[in-house]
Amino acid sequence: MAYYPNDMLTPHFLTGAIEERPTRESIKQRYLWPEFLPLKEVPERRLTWDAVAAENNLAGFYGTKGEPVPGDDLIFKSHFANLIDVMATRHLDHDILNSVRAPGMLAVYKTGGSAAPIQGLRARFEDHMRGLINWCDDTVEAQMEYMAINALQGTLVWPPTTAVGGAISPPMPHWNANMTLSFTFPLNANFIQNASTLSGHNARAGGAFAWNNANADPIKDMEVIAEYMVEQKGINADDMLLILSRTTLSRIAYLSSILNWLNSVRYNTPLGTAVDLKALQEFISSRLGWTIRTYDAQWTYRTNIGTVNETVQRVKFLKEGKVIIIPKAEVNSLGNMMTTFHKDGSGQFKSGKYSWMHEDDEPPFGTRLGEGIVSWPVLPMADSQIFVMDSYA
Repeated sequence: MAYYPNDMLTPHFLTGAIEERPTRESIKQRYLWPEFLPLKEVPERRLTWDAVAAENNLAGFYGTKGEPVPGDDLIFKSHFANLIDVMATRHLDHDILNSVRAPGMLAVYKTGGSAAPIQGLRARFEDHMRGLINWCDDTVEAQMEYMAINALQGTLVWPPTTAVGGAISPPMPHWNANMTLSFTFPLNANFIQNASTLSGHNARAGGAFAWNNANADPIKDMEVIAEYMVEQKGINADDMLLILSRTTLSRIAYLSSILNWLNSVRYNTPLGTAVDLKALQEFISSRLGWTIRTYDAQWTYRTNIGTVNETVQRVKFLKEGKVIIIPKAEVNSLGNMMTTFHKDGSGQFKSGKYSWMHEDDEPPFGTRLGEGIVSWPVLPMADSQIFVMDSYA
């Protein structure tokens, strides 16, 4: 569909531009939130939700020998959450905007819209508009991933921190860093551990070393975790999903304990000093029944802004060494990114992403476009389904 420049200055065009976008897998690197915590509409911003304990109660026999007794609600724990606004906005370029809004230009579009100069002007303006709304869409998507991945690890804080947990100063101006958050999700405290102090069922010890230590034994750690989840929550630990960075997986491929496991099970000859990652993934899958999923999506910020030393810094959503373990059968029941209705730039109420256009009524009469969503992660089954380990600690 051909748009005239003035037609593009509407939320209708912006919404269409968002929906028509191709995915950017090279940057997003398979974001997990749409799969693990898909959007779900709710009627209001303030939520009351139940965290469900992993129990499997028996009903009881009665017949003519008694009356059924109502069960209790001890398996539920209520939590409260407020959905939060996620928003991104950009200023339109004054020169480009003024070139299409100059006096008489509307008549020019109507009478000479097919002329090459007018088409060139339209194409330039459309590229500008799509570029800005694409930036907004990318940042909103990244913010959703940030919320989801932090929720899966048990804690969500804002403003974000560096890769080693330090404060970012100065924060990026569009972060609204004055709005601080610190939220704890109802994960099982016993299911958040460090590799060096891992303790399982009946205090069974793990390998007792961080995975970046030459003495580490990741396979033993995984066995301890699997047994612990079975004995504590009764889940099927033979079909688990192990999420970690490729770098973490690569590091353990050089451990002597890994080579010894592989050598005794699959090979009759020495393996040398390392094993390729495919062989390691296949071994863990056959040994434990677990599937490994490498995940290295990143968000970025800048330091030394406005100087010759301005630098882009990268932080992984799942920080180096962190490992998330989830039963594959439960991936689709972990929870949702809740969303509710919000008025968009055209005055219509809609859920999910919305767009807007705003023109200041004071000099210099700047114009902004933006995208937003009202959302918050909710994990009703987090107590029983998620194990988080810092393999480098």
